[in-house]
Amino acid sequence: MRECLYKEITSIIDRHSTWIDVGKTCRYVCFVVVSYNRIRVVPCRTLPLRAYHNKWHYNYGHLWFIPFPELDRAVAEMKKSNRLFKQRLLLNKLTIDDVEEIVYRATYGIIKLELSDIEY
Repeated sequence: MRECLYKEITSIIDRHSTWIDVGKTCRYVCFVVVSYNRIRVVPCRTLPLRAYHNKWHYNYGHLWFIPFPELDRAVAEMKKSNRLFKQRLLLNKLTIDDVEEIVYRATYGIIKLELSDIEY
């Protein structure tokens, strides 16, 4: 993932979030990956998200670490299915809906950001 795209995603979440914020953006977490029939532990840069309000069954302080490969996969899926998204991506002008969809797809439907048009 390009650094400028990562910063764009984190800034949109920070500005428009209603219940979740971005943690330390330089954090690496170890993930288990299966490749060539072997299990490997791989350190991976992540997008850390933290709930700062109770929402649904997530309590205050709940943490998620979304690995970069999952964000890349979500962006690639969206580029294939949406030509306008691909243009916005090239210009680095993502919308709130784009960021919500990237995170939703990267977390396999677990996290719905519910970003607001009002900046906080």
